[in-house]
Amino acid sequence: MAKGDSQDFSRYGFTIRLPETGWVRVSEAEKQDKSLALALQTTGDPEKVATFSIMLSELSAARRGPEALDALALDALRELANQRDVTVGEIEHGALASQPSLSINVKGKDGEGKLILVVRDRQLFHIAWSAPVGELATYEPDLESIVNSIRFVEAKTGR
Repeated sequence: MAKGDSQDFSRYGFTIRLPETGWVRVSEAEKQDKSLALALQTTGDPEKVATFSIMLSELSAARRGPEALDALALDALRELANQRDVTVGEIEHGALASQPSLSINVKGKDGEGKLILVVRDRQLFHIAWSAPVGELATYEPDLESIVNSIRFVEAKTGR
């Protein structure tokens, strides 16, 4: 399935190269309660794996405008801030390919980066993690990796 063929984001996964922290897997899953689970994990020693998960509920809030999307994003980032020594910084509104986007500046022990959320047709369409150096590489979806990451998040969060 080629990118863009479907807006069912539960079928998409992205592998992103972060030079300072190794390979990172980003995966998404729409759950029965319409939440979104996002796992960002480095591969390597399980004891040293850097992970965080974000639960975004009521994605329809995005249709109510930038303010609602801000509140949704900040609420979702609480777990990230609680799990690691992370500071959530400025939120920037923008547009990627003429679609509303939200760029959240994040600073932690691994460096600084941006969590980018793109909304299309009232749905959360794309999530990306931008490396401190600004390099972002996406690859074709790996469904097996997505499933494994989803299970990892559910085990960690108890959801």
